[in-house]
Amino acid sequence: VPELISTGDFEGRFLQINRAGGEILGYSEDEIIGQSFERFIHPDDLSICYNELKSLERGASTFDFEVRFITKKNNIIWLSWFCTPNFKEGLIYSTAKNITEEKELRELNRQVGEMAKIGSWEYDLINNTIYWSDEVHKIHGTDPKSYIPTLENALAFYKGDYVELVQSKLDAIINTDSEDKYEAIIVNTSNKEVWVQALGKPEFVDGKCVKLHGSLQDITEKKEAELRLKSLADNLPGVMFQFVLNTDGSNSFRMVSEGSKLIWGFAPEEVTRNSQLVWGQVALGGELEKVQNSIETAVKNDTDWTYQWVYVMPTGEKKVHRGYGSHNTLVDGTVICNSLILDVTAQAKSEELLDEVSSLAKIGS
Repeated sequence: VPELISTGDFEGRFLQINRAGGEILGYSEDEIIGQSFERFIHPDDLSICYNELKSLERGASTFDFEVRFITKKNNIIWLSWFCTPNFKEGLIYSTAKNITEEKELRELNRQVGEMAKIGSWEYDLINNTIYWSDEVHKIHGTDPKSYIPTLENALAFYKGDYVELVQSKLDAIINTDSEDKYEAIIVNTSNKEVWVQALGKPEFVDGKCVKLHGSLQDITEKKEAELRLKSLADNLPGVMFQFVLNTDGSNSFRMVSEGSKLIWGFAPEEVTRNSQLVWGQVALGGELEKVQNSIETAVKNDTDWTYQWVYVMPTGEKKVHRGYGSHNTLVDGTVICNSLILDVTAQAKSEELLDEVSSLAKIGS
């Protein structure tokens, strides 16, 4: 057996140990037998063992704990112990597993999660229980040692209308066997609003969803920056958006500002779902191919994009638009263009009138 197996007494002395146990600690059997665990355990973890031994006085039938041991070569290892006392014989039968790598990985994940403000959660539908990692508790402002999350009190943290959104997302994951994510606001125990992004994934057994696994991340700083940028974009006299040119030739709009209503005659969510709404109106202006070629040329030559064209509003009114953009190409070949389109109809008409007047008066400059 690759794990440590030992017999000890109620004084904490080793009476028997298997060969694997000696190899884990780096000592021979003779060097361990008769010695107290105090000789091998890390000084900072002695209190953990003392507390477990005291549980025997309360009649504990089993106990388990994780502590650090110091090997003969002075290396620190983590051992996970499971002990069963036999009061009649006055013995404690124990097994211990070396979990050093697991513990280090767990600590690394904890540190990464803390830096990224992301934690994990699990919802057991069979037993109706919920598990939150320490970081998820931190986001909610709850104590991992005393607070027991339930579906009801977990949903109660969400602000207003977000409760219905979260519930619908959970129902969709459970019923469709597909992962999903959402962004919402929770109000933690300090009465502070926190923007979170949650991801959920189902686990099915015999066609029935038995568990949900997921992550929860505090995205407050990121969301506040996005909202500030959106507020700025919505107050510009034009429409700001990201134009995505995919490798298969398709394209889409995302992060569209409210100016789309004035410039294009469509709401941001409409053009986000279907970019052809805009392209169709550009085509009515007769310059669709020229506009698209101008974008492709800017990407090909790696230059900023500027172009002017006629756009027909859904009402039939003709407008003159001027577009500006800068792009970057992702590793997979996808092109992202940060773009701004302005309505320059009045300026274009003024220039046209100036040309006509200059021609009639035979005046040049």
